[in-house]
Amino acid sequence: MEPIHIVMSEEIVLHAGRDGGLQNMEIQGILKLRITDSDSGFIKIQVENTDTRPIQIQTHPNVDRELWKTKGQIGMKMNNKPFPHNTDVGVLKWRFHTVEDSFVPLSINCWPQDNGSGSCDVNIEYNLETNVFVLGFLRRNLSRSALDFTARGIPDNFFPVCVSFTSSLPYCGLKVLGVVGNTDGAAVNFSQETLLKTNTYEIN
Repeated sequence: MEPIHIVMSEEIVLHAGRDGGLQNMEIQGILKLRITDSDSGFIKIQVENTDTRPIQIQTHPNVDRELWKTKGQIGMKMNNKPFPHNTDVGVLKWRFHTVEDSFVPLSINCWPQDNGSGSCDVNIEYNLETNVFVLGFLRRNLSRSALDFTARGIPDNFFPVCVSFTSSLPYCGLKVLGVVGNTDGAAVNFSQETLLKTNTYEIN
């Protein structure tokens, strides 16, 4: 980890109906900055936003909003003031909310069928709509697959279907391109980690 460390994290909340159709999906993201060297706080972070969806983006009150709007850079309002060190500082937040099926990253169809013997024959079909997601139960790069099994119960017992996954790539099209010094604009070394995880992902 470099003296300048950037963390981009996102959480996804999704609710969909068992008969198909997205009910609600929300992505909340935050960019956090951690500086361990007090002399490394005089910087600007260059961020690229290639997302064409209506993502709501908000900078921290101490961040120069005009600099963000004109250059896509995150810097302090007062150029002679450094970012705080030895603490995690949230400098940029974003949110994406939708009810459009086309934005769902992973679609799930669960088909439990009563077989007349007190059990159900269950088929679960899942479609990866994008290849950035690493699913714990897959361990393979599949775009479409199904699970078949038989279990005791009635069809309603198999809902909600809850899914959990993580990704090392963000859902929204935000990317840190680099870090530069305030005075000379020279590139500064930094380290970075990105994590997308599910908060709630349910088919009810």
